[in-house]
Amino acid sequence: MNCPRILAVDGNLPFLQMMKEVLETKGFEVTPASNLADALRSLIIHPFDALITELQLPLAEDGLTIVNAMRHCQPRALRIAISASPVLEGATVFLPQKADKILVKPFDFEHLAGLIRQRSAELASDLRNPT
Repeated sequence: MNCPRILAVDGNLPFLQMMKEVLETKGFEVTPASNLADALRSLIIHPFDALITELQLPLAEDGLTIVNAMRHCQPRALRIAISASPVLEGATVFLPQKADKILVKPFDFEHLAGLIRQRSAELASDLRNPT
């Protein structure tokens, strides 16, 4: 199986770097982005197996925009929204239709890796056994 590719988006640069390093040690290829423009640019250029994005980005940017873009550009990719806010305020109404999973920081990276591996295995199986 190929190394799953992840687009990781978070405006907190130390957390983004730590997430990148942890996921790479778990066998993933991670493209980090710290803002909406970089995330959208990466999304257009590269195919990804998963998106992990913070919902509240700096400069009033919205991680839900990235989730929506991924949903339209790469609909088979796993979309995971993360947030430091356990309430997730207004986004909770829209997230279940847009994101596949919602995780509140701090989250278990082993659980996160398992979600990505599971989706990658499902996609690989779909490619081997088209209906």
